[in-house]
Amino acid sequence: MVACTMEAFEDEPIKGFSVDRFQYGMQLKVFGRRKFSSATTPWEFQDPTEYYVGCLKSPPPTLPSLFALSWHLQQPPPEELRFPLWWDVFKDLPQGRELFFTTSTELLDCRGITYDVLTSIMRSNPSLTAATAMDRDSYIGLWDDCINRIISKFCSIEMVFVQKSSLSLAETVQDQWPNVTAFLRNLCLWRGEETDQLRGQLDPSSSIVEKFLWSYMDLPYVLGYYAVTFCVLSRSQDRIIRTDLYTLDLSTPVERLKALVPCWRIAGLLPLLADKCFHYGSNFPCTDRFE
Repeated sequence: MVACTMEAFEDEPIKGFSVDRFQYGMQLKVFGRRKFSSATTPWEFQDPTEYYVGCLKSPPPTLPSLFALSWHLQQPPPEELRFPLWWDVFKDLPQGRELFFTTSTELLDCRGITYDVLTSIMRSNPSLTAATAMDRDSYIGLWDDCINRIISKFCSIEMVFVQKSSLSLAETVQDQWPNVTAFLRNLCLWRGEETDQLRGQLDPSSSIVEKFLWSYMDLPYVLGYYAVTFCVLSRSQDRIIRTDLYTLDLSTPVERLKALVPCWRIAGLLPLLADKCFHYGSNFPCTDRFE
């Protein structure tokens, strides 16, 4: 059979359906094939967010040395792994967008990452005012959106976060805990110190060291942050050494967008640290004081 020109119905109730005419008077009705006018297009943008997230969850082959960590945290993903966005969305992002996002000549638009990540870090923070700018509680939501939630999203293994309440004034064992801890395979390999100095507590750059007890065997370092500075804690003989890696400024959308790169890099390092601890634990215990 040789098909002839397709005819489309223009009147209700079957408007938009078509009939293909064949030789010998045979007709084949195809329901669901709609005639497209010149004003519409049958193509839609595809959302490959999950594909790119999956690719970016792959950890690096090895842990960088302590000396190379600061450089490592500032290296953006390869261009082919940056999230493609619709051009109108991409151009509205602030400076630095090209480090984590790109545009595509194909019909690709990672709407999922836009809704899940960008809407949080690009929003204004009405809780931050001149009166509350030094209050830890006013920053907790911002820290979570721009740091902890991003790291958790790109980490290839589950992270369990524990956040210490700032309301308790009683002297308890928890006073020796960091403000934020994250456990991977029951090991505390990520911690954050968000101490409010107005309440007479230690400076966070000091308290993150004071609250740390090394129990990680030969692990090269443990990652963390205090205020808005990423740091690494390592052991030198019997001393805990804090090395600052990268300082953030979360007060503007431009700086929050830049934080995506170091957060993604940290997310890739945490599984490698957990694997090393797990390997050491097969012969010697590699535990944490908070277990």
